[in-house]
Amino acid sequence: MKINPLSTVSIKNYLEYYWLEKYIEKKVKSAFVENNFLTAEQFFSIIFWKSKRPAKRIRAGLLNVAIKELTEAIDKEKDHDAKLDILLKRDGFDIAMASAVLTILYPKIFTVYDYRVRDQLNKRIEKLNKGSKTKLEKVRDLSTVSNRQEKKKLYWEYVELVRSAGTELSLRDCDRALWAKSWYEDLQDFIGSVNKPSRKELEKDLQVSYDIQT
Repeated sequence: MKINPLSTVSIKNYLEYYWLEKYIEKKVKSAFVENNFLTAEQFFSIIFWKSKRPAKRIRAGLLNVAIKELTEAIDKEKDHDAKLDILLKRDGFDIAMASAVLTILYPKIFTVYDYRVRDQLNKRIEKLNKGSKTKLEKVRDLSTVSNRQEKKKLYWEYVELVRSAGTELSLRDCDRALWAKSWYEDLQDFIGSVNKPSRKELEKDLQVSYDIQT
């Protein structure tokens, strides 16, 4: 039995969702610039891109407000802190998710708060602090900061640290490069652990050696 294939046109339309980051950075952002709001599909494509885990909680927290109204409010607000507040006040939005949405809409101003990038920044700070009399403070884990004003203040410090990571790069690419460096280091650590014999293997080798000698 043959299954009728989808037409070339209809299946091709779905390719753009495969490269989700490219889709939201181009099509979703362009739609926001043109219309001054996002549809539910466009908005939640950003949420799914960042993390699908809190999506249901975010949806539940938005039952009494339309996505169109929420994103129109973000567009009309000129103050960057206030844009953050609009999302942080909503259930399910931590600083990581709020910054992800705003990064897609305003990539020259906001950057995604991410633990991988934070760890890379702290490694850089540790290197700078070695042998230096003036010690730089490490980047704090913002998920542990309960005061919203303090959280926003620390977030903007984080943005500037990310921006300073590569003066020849855009803010968005600085974020990507730091994230990718963390990923690559994890890969190398994993490969190293794969190549190292386990304790059980070492004990087995020692036993074989002992049996040969005796």
